[in-house]
Parts: sequence; C-alpha cells; structure tokens
Amino acid sequence: MRKSPHPVDVHVGGRVKLRRKLLGMNQERLGDAVNLTYQQIQKYERGATRMGGSRLYQFALLLDVPVSFFFDDMPADLHDLAPVVEPSQVWQTICGGSRGGDLDHPIRSGARTPVMFVGIHRYLLPFELKLARSPATAHG
Repeated sequence: MRKSPHPVDVHVGGRVKLRRKLLGMNQERLGDAVNLTYQQIQKYERGATRMGGSRLYQFALLLDVPVSFFFDDMPADLHDLAPVVEPSQVWQTICGGSRGGDLDHPIRSGARTPVMFVGIHRYLLPFELKLARSPATAHG
C-alpha cells in the first residue's frame, strides 16, 4: 500500500512550484542550483518527499522569498493536522532537560502547543533567559 503525501508537504511543494514558475525557472534549472535532479524537484513539488528546514531555507534564498512564503495561504484545516504535545514534552525536546527557573514562558503556560511552532523557541530561549535575568526586568 502506497503512503500518500502529508497535506502540508503538498502545500509547501505547491508553493515552491508556484514561485519557481513565477520566476520563469524550470525544474532542471532549480535542481542544478541546489545540486538535485529535476526528478527530485518534482517529488518536492508534489509533496512526495518531505523537505527539511535547510532545504526550505535554500529554496527560499534561491527563489528570493522568506521561508514563511511556503506556508502562506495554507488552508485552516491543515493547521489541525499538526501533532499536539504537552508543554513538558516540548520543553524536554528543546532543552533536553527539565524546566527550571521562574521565567514566564509560553510553553509553560499550560497551553497545548502545536509542534510546528516549537522550533522558534530554540532561537528565542537564550534571549528570553537573558532578559529574565536582567536587573531592569526584575519583579520587585
């Protein structure tokens, strides 16, 4: 039995194809730019092959769009397909350990967080911790 592509992968691939065509670029030219065959580009555009973050970033640079472009106009029903995990599981994944300190963090608010939005916290956490330790932001 053949596994069908995930709808989010199909949407992202369709956005790659849309932008490529708007630039008048064929699959072979895009493939050459990222050292892939046109067949692999076809698979990405159909959603048959899932793109990693580095590949999405590479396409964004080549197609001169922000990474968010690939997720624009995503149907609302696709947001419901994001796996949901408990905040403690998210924190474990990001930090590799338990939660500590008294930082008022959105992951610890008790809300269930879609996994697709978790990646940004890896980059924001150092800034949040620095801000929380700053004397100017201390709660007195």
